[in-house]
Amino acid sequence: MGAKTVKLRGSNVADALLKFARDNQITHVIFGQSARTRWDILWRGSIINRFLREVQDAAVHVIPLEKS
Repeated sequence: MGAKTVKLRGSNVADALLKFARDNQITHVIFGQSARTRWDILWRGSIINRFLREVQDAAVHVIPLEKS
């Protein structure tokens, strides 16, 4: 379908994803999200939530992953 995968390096995952999206004029992003408690998200943070707060001009799709 024309998708491209890349490996990014950086000290902060959200920053690396945002920079890549901006530098490459990305218009669609798909994340898989595992089940986490609200407490875990508050305590450790969420890459997806940070990305959503800062991304501009891109559609973001979050696909929940099933618990195993």
